[in-house]
Amino acid sequence: MEAARKKFCWSFAPRDAYATVYNGVPMGIGLLPVWEAVPGAWNIFVLTSELIDTLLPWGAKDPGQFPVTTVALPAVIGTALQPVDDNGLWTIGHLAETSRPLQFLEAIKHRNDLFLMLAFGEAWWTVACERAAVLERTIGSNIVHVDFSKDVAGMAVQ
Repeated sequence: MEAARKKFCWSFAPRDAYATVYNGVPMGIGLLPVWEAVPGAWNIFVLTSELIDTLLPWGAKDPGQFPVTTVALPAVIGTALQPVDDNGLWTIGHLAETSRPLQFLEAIKHRNDLFLMLAFGEAWWTVACERAAVLERTIGSNIVHVDFSKDVAGMAVQ
């Protein structure tokens, strides 16, 4: 069993903050189960989608219009699952979880097989670099280390 690792979360708020309630049902991009299932996918999504910046201040807007997916989502998930090592146990998603945004981009900049690059070309790289720079400036040394093996109270998650 893999020992619990400290992980980075690059978004400005926890994932579940990127959600709303519609007809009494919680919904939204931040609640998708894929974020728990695919290591690092959330961080890659944060670099990929400018949409995320519009979700926190949703406020009184119509909750029925709250986004629950995006066209980039399949490529984000695919990229997070791409192997980094020969045995496929370490993925690009793992890199995204264990590094800061600019470190992550530096580590993958020579990959020409990234699903996001294949799907969106240099436009993705440009957006990711711009967003990483903003995250580094805005969050700086306050990028949150999250131990996903523990809940909010610090108790082990079962």
